[in-house]
Amino acid sequence: MTTFASFYLNHCDLRASAVDLLAVTTSEGWRPGIGDPTFLGWFTVFAYFAAAVPCFLTFRHELAFQRDPLTARSAPFLRPHLWLGLSILLVLLGFNKQLDLQSAITSIGRGIARSGGWYEHRRTLQALFILVFFLATLAGQSTAAFLERCARISRASSSPTSSGNE
Repeated sequence: MTTFASFYLNHCDLRASAVDLLAVTTSEGWRPGIGDPTFLGWFTVFAYFAAAVPCFLTFRHELAFQRDPLTARSAPFLRPHLWLGLSILLVLLGFNKQLDLQSAITSIGRGIARSGGWYEHRRTLQALFILVFFLATLAGQSTAAFLERCARISRASSSPTSSGNE
């Protein structure tokens, strides 16, 4: 079995031509490089990175707003970590757009399946993976909705207007 690192070291040359700099999936596997060297490809990468900047700035703003004692009362309504997660996701999507990393993961998985002898059962494993991913997403969404509801109830019970002391 060839690992990604050994494949990379055996097939990469520092004297590469412009064509060799393209990310390619061959019969031997994935080769790193630029996945989409067109104007539209680079524009998409720039758009991902540009969208990540306001998300990160919003994260910093909401985090500071949460920590300020004068504005802490409205802090439960803020979601700074959501904005941080979005900014990280957008940066990762920008890198993936040009490096074509999903092809690398697919190629590595295919190599592992072939060397493990279970490549012929891949359809069953793919269906199982999709089912597990769906159930994990459903569980995550349910947990997030439950926690949001608990936080909303907690905020409502601790607000001064709900205690009747007006």
